Order: sequence, then structure tokens, then C-alpha cells
Amino acid sequence: MTFKEFEKGRGRGKSYPLGFTKRKIILFIAQNFPEKVEEKKLRNYLEKEFEITGNTGIKRHLSDLEEKECIKKEYEPGIANYLKLNTNYDGFKSLCKLFLDSSDRAKFLKSDYAQEMLDDKFLRTQIEEFKEYLRENKVLEDNVMNWVDIFLDNYDIFRKFPIGLYYLLFPSELEEELSVFKEMAEEKEEQLDQFANLFVQNVTQEQIEKWEKMLDLAEQRIGKMRERFETIKQKWEEGEIGDNSYPAVNCSTAERA
Repeated sequence: MTFKEFEKGRGRGKSYPLGFTKRKIILFIAQNFPEKVEEKKLRNYLEKEFEITGNTGIKRHLSDLEEKECIKKEYEPGIANYLKLNTNYDGFKSLCKLFLDSSDRAKFLKSDYAQEMLDDKFLRTQIEEFKEYLRENKVLEDNVMNWVDIFLDNYDIFRKFPIGLYYLLFPSELEEELSVFKEMAEEKEEQLDQFANLFVQNVTQEQIEKWEKMLDLAEQRIGKMRERFETIKQKWEEGEIGDNSYPAVNCSTAERA
């Protein structure tokens, strides 16, 4: 089966991966109708693109999304039923949880709806909560947190990179992954120590000379990195690069409903 066949399905009655239909519903609205969409248009889209039919199944998906505060329904008697994505921050986080661990996360993040929700007020609040979580749970060492503080000031990182936004919104996921890496690193470190002890006992003059050359080369590279940093710093101080160099992003700070 080709990737396209996997995405589209091979015929009526074929099942899709868990969460597939819900993500396609949300993505369709976020990309094309960030304000609201007529329910009939959504049903036509699902039938045409993915051959998803049946009132009961679609109704169940929509009800689940309503319960998770992902969408809202609006009724205009005698006209049409409309669907709109939730525009409060809790609803947006529910949508992010649905999308940001899937293959559609980049598409969702780039949608007009998501970019509108990722305003400075929202990101500022999330960043403070994120830093507080990391410090309270001692997820990172203090010296690492100092570097984190520097990068967190750039909101565009989270508007452009889905994985960064995912960890910002759900720091417990980051903590869990880091704990796994830490266990692996400790195991590897123990193995390396055993190897190093065995190696040192049999070290030769030729190997010592090679180490010395490697250290000299490393010092040269660090010196070049320092020169590069000083150049970037100077350009930033003179206003040639920095915040003003990023493309315009919709950063409305209006209160969310």
C-alpha cells in the first residue's frame, strides 16, 4: 500500500488509524474556515476525500470533540448548523494534545486558526508555567535552565516548531522523555568508564600524541565559535538582526472567549 493509499483509504468500510477522522475534521476547519463552517460542507469533505459516510459515525466524532472542548456547535434555525473551533485557551490546548503528537501537527500549527491563538499573551503565560514546572520538579540542572531562559524569550520558536510547542504545553512529556535519556546515558557512562579504564592501562605514546592534537583542534574550533558569537552579538546590538528580522506573525492579544 502506498502512503497516499494509506492516507486516503482503499474503499468504503476500511478503518483508519486511531484519531484520524477527528484530526481531519479539525484540520479542515482550522485551515479553511477558522471562524466557522457549515456542517454540511464538513460532511461533504469527509465523504469526498476519505469516503467517510454514515450519520452515526460522524455524529459520534463531533460529539466527542465537543466533550473535549475542541469544537462548538452553533444553530441557526431554518438556515444551517455551524461548527467552530474553540477559541478559549483550554480548548486550544485540547486541540494541541490531539495534534502535536501526530503527522499532521505541522499543518495544524501553520493554520490561520492556530497562529491566531498563539498570541504573545498565551505564550507568555505558558512559558512562565513551563519554567515553574521545570524548576519545581528539578527536570533540568540550574546551569541548563539558564540557557533555557535565553531561548524561551523568542516566541516565534513555538509558532514555527511543533515539537517545541508540544513540550511547552505539556512539560510532563518532556520530563518523561528526559528521564529515559538519563537512564540510557548513565548506562552508557558506566560502560565507557569500564572501557576507559581498560584502555588507559595499555595507552601508548602515539595515542597520547593523537589526543593532544585533538585537544588543540577543539580549542581552535572553540575560538572560531567565539568569533562567530561576537559577530552575531555586534550585529544584534546594532539592530541588524534580532526580533525585527522575523516575518510578521498575527499576534493578536485580544481576550479569548
